[in-house]
Amino acid sequence: MTAQLLLWLAASAAAPPPDGFVAGRLAFYENRELATIYRVQAVVRAPVGLSLRRGRNVYDAQLDGEGFFVLRAPAGTYRLEAVSLGTRAEMVPPQNVDVRPSELSCAGTLALSVQRLEYLGQGTLSRFTVVDDCARMLPFLRQRLGWTGPGKVHLPRAAAPESETPRVLTAADLLCGLRAEASYNG
Repeated sequence: MTAQLLLWLAASAAAPPPDGFVAGRLAFYENRELATIYRVQAVVRAPVGLSLRRGRNVYDAQLDGEGFFVLRAPAGTYRLEAVSLGTRAEMVPPQNVDVRPSELSCAGTLALSVQRLEYLGQGTLSRFTVVDDCARMLPFLRQRLGWTGPGKVHLPRAAAPESETPRVLTAADLLCGLRAEASYNG
């Protein structure tokens, strides 16, 4: 009996954290006018997608024609770096998105503004903002998903650069650099 309990405890400790959900809305604005996802897809001639990355794992959100999205993923912090446009992408300032276990998190509206939709995917002349409209949107998202569990507001936040701390050079690093420089200059 004790051995079974220990095996159960070990298995539950090694089990991955339960999944959570992130939901919100992806909105495109052309010259300050809201454009539907269908219009964006027609202009760029490609499907629009939203993905979050954690290490090597990439999780794709389910996106509807109105721009509402939902993503299911294991609990943790994920990174949003781009909105995919078929084979192209519109890069956005990296955002950290938290997924909490067994919880629906509202990410608000992720708004991408451009002068013309044709400019999407060129990486120029676009502006990305996160709008906190979760007080209005969360009841709608809960109803749409049939969610009865807890729902909270966890807005994406600007991510720190990947290599935040500078590497400290050792004497060996400097000597290798000098040796490589000397062999190159001959």
